[in-house]
Parts: sequence; C-alpha cells; structure tokens
Amino acid sequence: MKPIFSDCGRVATLEGETYHALDGEPTTAFKLRVWGLCKEPEQPISHRPHTRPAPDQHMDRLFEHEAMSIKELAELMGLHRESVRQIERRAILKCKAWLEQKQLSQSDFI
Repeated sequence: MKPIFSDCGRVATLEGETYHALDGEPTTAFKLRVWGLCKEPEQPISHRPHTRPAPDQHMDRLFEHEAMSIKELAELMGLHRESVRQIERRAILKCKAWLEQKQLSQSDFI
C-alpha cells in the first residue's frame, strides 16, 4: 500500500494509521521513515533502486556494532550511495551543533 502525504509533507496516512513528523525531523527523513514502513511500494520511487529490500529484512543490522560501508548501508536501506552521504553529512552537522550548544567537544566522549 502506498502512503498518502499531506500537502506540507509532515503528516502521512498508511493503511489507516496516521504518522506525524517528529519535531525537527526534516521532511525528507520523515518520508523515508514512512516509506520504510511500506511492505511493497506500488510504484518505484525515483531515488530508490527497483530492487528495494523489504523493510524488516536485515534492518536489525543497523543496530549491530559492526561498521558498514556507505555502499552496504545504501543497499540495506534501498537508497543510492549519494543519499546516504547526504544523510550522513546532515547528521554530523546536527551532532556538531548539539555539541556546541552543550559546550562539549568530541574529545569529551573519547
């Protein structure tokens, strides 16, 4: 089943359930999260390969402690490598901003 997104892209309905974007969550990340709940998208999306893995298939690998290459992560999530790089860059910037806000440095965690 295909999710239905509101005009603002911050609310989605999927199989009778309503999902809302989290505070501060980018619209793109929210849409990826909702699409990840789909068992099978009705149509392929332009930024996803046509052979997208099922959402639950191998997703537990994301929470393991072993490192993955960008290529492995992209294949696991059904994204292009460049999309994973963009998400990684945004996450690093958010972490740096949080550290600055809390007046901490990376060395405080090492």
